[in-house]
Amino acid sequence: LSLKGMIGMTYNPFTKVYKLEDDVSVNYLCHYSN
Repeated sequence: LSLKGMIGMTYNPFTKVYKLEDDVSVNYLCHYSN
């Protein structure tokens, strides 16, 4: 597998909103492909 992309994700519990951002230090999503 090879990594195609990575993006950070934050969550605000007060507004219950997830946001995608560049910071991958805590929560992140990865896209892999064969």
